[in-house]
Amino acid sequence: MRYSRMENSRHKQPGGPRKAWFFVAFVLVIGVGVYIIGAAKVGNFISEKIVTPVVAWVTGEDAKNPDPANPSASAAPSPSPSEAAPSSTATVTLKGGTIYALQAGIFADEANANALAATLSGQGGAGYVLADTEGYRVLIAGYQTEGEAESVKNQLKSEQQMETKQYAITSAETKFRITADTATIASVQAAMEGAMEYQEALLPLSISLDKGETKAEDAKTQIAQLREKAENMKKTVDEIASSTDNKTIKSISQFYGETVTALQGVGEGLSDIELSAKIKYTYLAIGVAGRNLSDALNAAA
Repeated sequence: MRYSRMENSRHKQPGGPRKAWFFVAFVLVIGVGVYIIGAAKVGNFISEKIVTPVVAWVTGEDAKNPDPANPSASAAPSPSPSEAAPSSTATVTLKGGTIYALQAGIFADEANANALAATLSGQGGAGYVLADTEGYRVLIAGYQTEGEAESVKNQLKSEQQMETKQYAITSAETKFRITADTATIASVQAAMEGAMEYQEALLPLSISLDKGETKAEDAKTQIAQLREKAENMKKTVDEIASSTDNKTIKSISQFYGETVTALQGVGEGLSDIELSAKIKYTYLAIGVAGRNLSDALNAAA
């Protein structure tokens, strides 16, 4: 009898396992409700920082990876670009140089300049028209040294009674500092080191072609190789320029754009005289583009 009374009294005690399970279920329902409300209205902070851990603790799910079937869907933050590619600072140099061009005339009217340029290019000269504050200059060719330009000037005067004068196209050596990841710095350095390569290759090619030492087809092949190299460098610089407003990078991109355009003009279907004239023209065009780049870099410094 005593044992029975004790059993009866135990069943009548408040609480017990059944009430505990009701309590857990109630907490879980409230937690899920709050989670939904928090995610929809309260915002990510409450739902992710407060409610989600509670629900995950009750349900036994991993809050850091809400999709167990996809282990890669982790909520762990990705490394920032600065962590993935540490930046550094380097000094980059654009080599200087001067083209000693021969000027056949300067005009206030562009049409007159173009007419003379067409005549000169038909004779194998560059026929390059350069516009500046003084007018439209018509250039015949360019040379590496002042002495070479003077020699040709005297020859034109004695053999063809053509009066010319020297005009210097000078690109000043320019240094600038760049802060970026190592890959970007390496690309900019390569772009600057190669900037003078095109005009350095074109002048001897032009002279060799005029002397008959290089065949026209061989000259075209060399031009195509230079054009491909310039196009690849332009693509690299353009990728850098697309993610920055840096004026220096924009100027380098513009230089390579002008270089590619100039080299594209030297193609198939040209006679030997036209090819010679076009190479001289391209040499001067790239020289002017280099001077513009030098001026832009100095202005941005």
